[in-house]
Amino acid sequence: MSLPEMMITAGKSRIERLYNFQKFDSGRLKSILETDRIYLSSPKLFNDPWDCRPCFDLSGLDDPAVYTRHVEWLGTGGQKSPAHINRLRNDRQFLEDHVRKVGIRIESEIQKRYRLYCLTPKPSNILMWSHYAQNHTGICLEFNSHRNLMSDSIKVVYLKAYPTLDLTDDDPDTMLAPLLTKAIDWEYEEEYRLIAQEESVAFNNETLLTRDNLLQLPSDTLISVIVGCAAPHHMSRL
Repeated sequence: MSLPEMMITAGKSRIERLYNFQKFDSGRLKSILETDRIYLSSPKLFNDPWDCRPCFDLSGLDDPAVYTRHVEWLGTGGQKSPAHINRLRNDRQFLEDHVRKVGIRIESEIQKRYRLYCLTPKPSNILMWSHYAQNHTGICLEFNSHRNLMSDSIKVVYLKAYPTLDLTDDDPDTMLAPLLTKAIDWEYEEEYRLIAQEESVAFNNETLLTRDNLLQLPSDTLISVIVGCAAPHHMSRL
């Protein structure tokens, strides 16, 4: 599945409301209500260790043209000696080890650069309350997603097998594919993701930007705070 096929936004889906489940944190909630800023997470904090991790199909190297393209890509920049490039060309294990190392660096780069906010159109999903709102003791934030920033949230694709990336594809947007794919086991979440880049390490300023993990929302975006059914009684008076 190509990246353009994955880019289904809440706006395109005509979703009017999106919801974020979280444990109750009085300080964070107060900050959201007073400043209209929400906290976006680095992928390294997600509960699924495979989430946002790039995957490369080494079996593709069976194709001589693909193999040669990887050798040329890994040998660019003038930093590799002729002997090193020659070994890449003739020692497949050596080449595969380099692909894995680059994959680790790309994963680290994704974790450093991107920030995500996880949303769903289903506020009554019992499993979401259980898993993300501390067994129904937390809260659920309701956002207006009609023709505003939230409408740019992108629908997550759930697959039995993670899509493989081409290491030689230098399109920066290729990094987004792992951010928009989850194992089919998570399909019940019906997740949409708001994707931003941390300002200090962003590719450019043409994307959503967070500063210290915080994203500024338009003042009319947050509509309500829904309190879990098992929350302490005093929280219902927030």
